[in-house]
Amino acid sequence: MKKVILISLITLSVIGVFVYFIIIPKYFYGIEASTKKFVKFSTNDKSIIPDDIFVFDYYLKAMDFNIPIIENCDYSINELSANKWLVEINAEATNGFGAKIKKKFGLIFIKEYGNYRVSDSYDYLTFNDNRIIFNGDESDLEKIKAIKDLKSNLEILDWSFKSTYNDGVGGKGIIKNNSKYPVRFIEANVNYSYKNKETDSDKFFLIGGDELKAGQIKSFEWYTTPCNRCGTANLSIANK
Repeated sequence: MKKVILISLITLSVIGVFVYFIIIPKYFYGIEASTKKFVKFSTNDKSIIPDDIFVFDYYLKAMDFNIPIIENCDYSINELSANKWLVEINAEATNGFGAKIKKKFGLIFIKEYGNYRVSDSYDYLTFNDNRIIFNGDESDLEKIKAIKDLKSNLEILDWSFKSTYNDGVGGKGIIKNNSKYPVRFIEANVNYSYKNKETDSDKFFLIGGDELKAGQIKSFEWYTTPCNRCGTANLSIANK
């Protein structure tokens, strides 16, 4: 009888140790708990603050883009290294335009100072900028960087303009794509002035729907009419 009681106590102790060191950390403090907290935040639960689930630098950049509101989801957790996990989520969500969508995305969690936070993501954010043709394997932070650097990676070369018929002006030049991605639908602003006073402006496509690959150049032309007092011009890449 004593032996049975002793075995039972040992068994209970082993179970207790398992629950204390495995179950409790996993579901209350670990990556599982942090994933559940993210899901709760994504259902628009105001009790969860972003600092609890996002690395600050990631959230600071991500908040400029559309973050979906999740309604239902399931997920799987894959350990990538000792302090890094990929959480893959299949969700029913509402996008930034209020439309119901099915969304599959990935989150990169890292462990810092005992906390598990999202440091990057894949296809979680919605980008309304269609000027860059991505490869398909970029993270959301890589996409954000490419979009923000796009204007500085496009170079207008050897452009000029002159008067044309019907009191207009026409110009031509070359654009070079110094980014590492193909681009399309790139617009330019042209501002005209006469005797140091701006008199007119125009906007046109340097690159249309046909993509300009990385490292390539393309010629362009434009016309503005009427433009009676267009003595000088300033040409620049337009913002989105």
